[in-house]
Amino acid sequence: MRAALVSLAGTNHIASLPVAMSPAQQIVLGRLNVAALDVPDRAELVLAVIDRRTNQVTRTMYSTDSRLGSGWDGTMNKVADRYPWLSSFRDGPGGIVNQTAVEWRAGKPRDVTFYAVLDGDEPPVSSLSDVRVVLVLTGPDGQVWGAERLS
Repeated sequence: MRAALVSLAGTNHIASLPVAMSPAQQIVLGRLNVAALDVPDRAELVLAVIDRRTNQVTRTMYSTDSRLGSGWDGTMNKVADRYPWLSSFRDGPGGIVNQTAVEWRAGKPRDVTFYAVLDGDEPPVSSLSDVRVVLVLTGPDGQVWGAERLS
């Protein structure tokens, strides 16, 4: 896989995004270009943001494109099994899921603008190196085909 993270920015307040936030929360905003990816037609792409300060996948993440979904499923446990550096993809104790990612099928938009909300329990992000953006490629039957660090 070779996707290009076109831009990544952080800010405390982006008024135009439809998300309820507490004053302590921060937003990471990014744009991903997947036009160069050669993926099977039946593939699903999953884009996640990890807060490296806590090693947790963000709880709130969306795309500005309404054709793309947000969610999380059990396939992400398989991702954690295959890629130990993605241990934060595991469900919590008792199967509790607090993570959210942006998901879409191959062939959909080639340019994806996304935003993730970082929890306000931690000190403010001091640099974008505090977050990791990850793209995962899965198959239609829950197969894990690959994962790539984008930041």
